[in-house]
Amino acid sequence: MKRAFVGLSTPLGYDYQNPIQPRSETRRDIPNPVLENTTGLLLCYDEIWFPEREFCPFDMHDLPYVKFISDDLVLRDRAQVAQEQFREMARDEEPALLAADNYGEKVARLVEAVPFELAFDNHSRGGGHFGMGNAGDGDLFLEDLGIAAAMDLDLDVVMSSRFKPHVEQEDVVTLLGSHPWKLDAAELISGVRTVDWLGKRVPFS
Repeated sequence: MKRAFVGLSTPLGYDYQNPIQPRSETRRDIPNPVLENTTGLLLCYDEIWFPEREFCPFDMHDLPYVKFISDDLVLRDRAQVAQEQFREMARDEEPALLAADNYGEKVARLVEAVPFELAFDNHSRGGGHFGMGNAGDGDLFLEDLGIAAAMDLDLDVVMSSRFKPHVEQEDVVTLLGSHPWKLDAAELISGVRTVDWLGKRVPFS
């Protein structure tokens, strides 16, 4: 069985205009994550794992092949230990990866392509079991690698396109467990572009 891990650094950003959970007097709002190449992700994997629901687009929450680490107390504890260990490692090193400089162009193309209003930001609200997601934080990518390895589920880490230009392809394949461009290829071959299916509860209209 092929399993993917969508981590803290994977979503391209978060939509605050169409949140998973609206703000109220008693609870904070939770923005909706926006993933890249969702079509390729669905075609290439039997299961898709997320840290928790805050990192998963709303329309995917109830899919039978979507799993959440936070739903299993043993896995959650193991993941949090790994996250803290890799966070400490990252503090002792130079930033491992830098965000690509075309992020604004990617977001602009997305905003222009969808027929509804987006309030887009690169980071989530945070406050869950695993903290805040951020599309431009290389340290979070390292944490994703640690969390995935600790699960012992043979997870392939899904890499944000923001980091791909800054690493050697051979190194990425070794770290992630698969080739990071295969999702791009699957979407291209299928002829179904993720952006064509984006709705307010992305990634399905």
